[in-house]
Amino acid sequence: MIEWIIDFLSKNQFASGGVTVVVASSLAYFCRSIPIHIFRIIRRHTIYVVEINNTDDIYYLFYQWLSSIIPEKKYKRVTAVTSFDRNIDQKKLDKAHTSFVPAPGTHYIKIQGMRCLLFRERQQLEKSNMLEGLIRPYESFTISTAFWNRKKINSILKAIKEESKQDINTIEIYTGSYDYLIEIGKAPKRKLTSIFLQDNLQDKVYKDIQTFLDNKAWYLKCGIPYKRGYLLHGPPGCGKTSLTLAIASELNRDICVLCLNSVQSDRNLLILCGAAAREGHIIVIEDIDCIFNGRDKANDKDKVTFSGLLNAIDGVISNMGQIIFMTTNHKDKLDSALVRPGRVDCDVLLDYADETQINQMYKYLLPQKSIEDLHQFKKQLPTRNISPAEIQMKIIHEKTK
Repeated sequence: MIEWIIDFLSKNQFASGGVTVVVASSLAYFCRSIPIHIFRIIRRHTIYVVEINNTDDIYYLFYQWLSSIIPEKKYKRVTAVTSFDRNIDQKKLDKAHTSFVPAPGTHYIKIQGMRCLLFRERQQLEKSNMLEGLIRPYESFTISTAFWNRKKINSILKAIKEESKQDINTIEIYTGSYDYLIEIGKAPKRKLTSIFLQDNLQDKVYKDIQTFLDNKAWYLKCGIPYKRGYLLHGPPGCGKTSLTLAIASELNRDICVLCLNSVQSDRNLLILCGAAAREGHIIVIEDIDCIFNGRDKANDKDKVTFSGLLNAIDGVISNMGQIIFMTTNHKDKLDSALVRPGRVDCDVLLDYADETQINQMYKYLLPQKSIEDLHQFKKQLPTRNISPAEIQMKIIHEKTK
């Protein structure tokens, strides 16, 4: 067969010419692609690439850090970033600062002496995530640099993350956006000694959580689900939210507030609870009675089902050190399956203020006042039940008049 082909090509100039052209073209194409393949091999072994996207907290930390080190005059396309200095005590916005970061596109930058290629990408709005009607485009930074700079780049990113934790006077507040946790703000820490509840309930709850955290090994050894659930119930204004913030502050843990009527599905709720537990956040679901009346949805448009909620707070994924606080003004509206032991480990009633609470609050908030002033203040209070929030409002009025 081979001899016949060779004989045919030697006798047919057109066929041999065609074969020669095909072979020459193939060799030329192969030789032309050799540099590309060589370049890809070299790049694979010499270039270090890090992608940072806005589904992770470090994106915003890197964004702020980048704006502080990049001189805007070096770039023709930049994004302006405005930040404010807030005086927490005075609740005022003092100074506004405008800084700049490279706009979407490709930029050559220097980071601590390292030459880097920075590519910033922003997707179209139709591909974006939405949170309560606000469009949040998917964005990312991709940093490319020499492979031998990888340790330095990694150490910079770790330092940025650690620096964000230096603000010891605040805790971060998160919520869920589809499958991701996003930071929505910071709250000043609150001391547990600023909370005054009947029978010192604040101390009992804190001690219960601390005991839970100290006995992780025992839970795992005995095969007991490692999670803790709390139900804070009682009239409005009796300290449910304040207690949650104070507990989180004492434990130095961030808070994840899950608005069930904004969660898109049972699957999303499960993922969000798991993510919050892995990060060590305290999960807070406020006014749970407004979401479910018994096992029925209070609003047919809500996507989360009652069984989906039970699975999120008491399923396999919850055994990761999950701490969850549910609050309600109407415990009687809750189904027994939701508040049974194992799902609610501590049932905490926060009731109207008694005389001891009033005395403690007045002395704490107005330490310069006398006992006689305290007696006069209590005489002005209504005879009906009164919440700590209302007492606090009257004490503030007493201070400012």
